[in-house]
Amino acid sequence: MNPEFHELVEVVLITYNRAACLEKTLDLLLRSPIARCRLTVIDNASPDATPAVCAKYSKLFPDFVIRRNRFNVGISGNYLRALEAAEKEFAWFLCDDDHLDFTHFDELVTTVTSRKYDIIFLGVPNHTALPRGTEIRAQDLIRDRRSNYFYTASFIPCIIFRTANVTPEVVLTGYYQISTILSNLCYFVEAVRRNSLIYVCKNDFIFNQQDNVGYRPLHFVVGWIHFANGLRKKAQDKSCATAMMHEMLGRSFYPQKIAQYTFFQKGFASQNTGHDAWRLAVESFKAGPIWFLKVLPFVIILILPGFVSRTLWRCAEKLVEVKEGRKIKRPTNIEFAEGKDYRG
Repeated sequence: MNPEFHELVEVVLITYNRAACLEKTLDLLLRSPIARCRLTVIDNASPDATPAVCAKYSKLFPDFVIRRNRFNVGISGNYLRALEAAEKEFAWFLCDDDHLDFTHFDELVTTVTSRKYDIIFLGVPNHTALPRGTEIRAQDLIRDRRSNYFYTASFIPCIIFRTANVTPEVVLTGYYQISTILSNLCYFVEAVRRNSLIYVCKNDFIFNQQDNVGYRPLHFVVGWIHFANGLRKKAQDKSCATAMMHEMLGRSFYPQKIAQYTFFQKGFASQNTGHDAWRLAVESFKAGPIWFLKVLPFVIILILPGFVSRTLWRCAEKLVEVKEGRKIKRPTNIEFAEGKDYRG
């Protein structure tokens, strides 16, 4: 007889300085089908009421673990602490502001308890471009240019993964990649090397709330290209590097995202635009002339006067809202200037 879902899966909740959000999420989880799973909260040294919230809910969950960092180690650092902490056969990392839908939870139970898969991708509207309801090997998935394996994996809560595949090399490489804010992708590079078996859920379970993030929008793009350039140095990882570049710049959706990030950063956040323009140009040039030419228009936008970018951003914003059917929440200049860590 197969073990039950709660015996196999550890839910790890990453949080920083958002006690109100954390309380809402814990309340949701307490009333959910995963309430019997071990729930480990990784508190990134929050200075607010987070410890009190954790203490309150530790009495309500049957298996509740609190791990509090001595210092704030940043977004990626906290993810790596969570990676080291997970002990069950499978782990599901959540953030403190994600919306979950358990309507089709039976699909997850069947998939996890089969114990066949190393990675289970949960559906995310307007984010996942993977073959739904499909069992597929990692190497086949990255060869499919219609899929966005790495981009989907960059959204931490949409994956349930096998913890036995977290190797010392994965963790160490993740620490080396902290500056890119993409430390979590190291696990998925390793999955390609192993040619891991993957299942892509048919149904949506997570609703992405990442409109407010604690880093400059283009930091993600520059970090992405830098990460891919690093992979290109190893023969076994060149296929991963190629897939990452095609996901970011090879399809219409991703240039659209870069345009959105570029217009926002120049028109509203207006932080380090010259520096980011230079880094974007350098990293894309290292990736190859085709990629450099694709990002060149965005480099030019970054050095335009702010009012031009602001007008372009408003147009891009409306197009994205119409296409995705949602209202974009715009962080303020003050939030970026203060360096608030939203996803820590």
